[in-house]
Amino acid sequence: MLNEKQKLEQKQMLIEMQKEIQQLELEIKHLKTENFKMNLLKRLNISICTARLIAPYLLIAEIMALLFSSVGGGHPFIRDNMKQRLSQRKEIDSFGNISYEEQYQEFGNTQGTISYFGNWIPKDDGFFSREVKTYKITEISEDIVEIIVNNTDAISLEKVFGEPISSSIQTKNNLTEDELEKPEFLQAVIYSQIDDNFIVVKEPIEFNSAVTALYILTTLMAFTLPTYIFPFDY
Repeated sequence: MLNEKQKLEQKQMLIEMQKEIQQLELEIKHLKTENFKMNLLKRLNISICTARLIAPYLLIAEIMALLFSSVGGGHPFIRDNMKQRLSQRKEIDSFGNISYEEQYQEFGNTQGTISYFGNWIPKDDGFFSREVKTYKITEISEDIVEIIVNNTDAISLEKVFGEPISSSIQTKNNLTEDELEKPEFLQAVIYSQIDDNFIVVKEPIEFNSAVTALYILTTLMAFTLPTYIFPFDY
């Protein structure tokens, strides 16, 4: 059996061991905290470096997207809504005939023209021929064109519209009496768009694909700029 002195020594030893254990626990806890801080700082530093690396490219990509949309190119990767205005093709002649063709998309050719059709003239071979001249309408309002169609002849047309864009001779072998008796006349074709009459549609896939491809190409080219503008020190 242990005497009192041994018991006291044993108790003192246990107290010392307990203190050492507590000290070790504190050191371990402190070490874990330091390791956590080091890992956190390391990850934070990596995040900062990554952000510094990709930030210029993100900025360039955003600027290019805004540039494309601001100049009317639409948004890459997204088919935007677009207004499709009513397009009108109006045909008038010197006899007072008026005809319209309307559609919610542009006509393939939107160049307005005014044409002169001469009288049918008999030929020795039994055929008939007439002169046809076509002029391009530029910077003249529709009202003025209507006045010209109803009041002018081929000579004054050249003073107003300049040289014809085409001149030809039409030839036919069989003509009705109405065609033979028809005097020379003018015929105008006028194209216009009605701004307040439209439908909303998705832009064509082909158009958006072209915009997206152009956006990717120009953005990749612009990605070379940060190399010269932003020096990186790691």
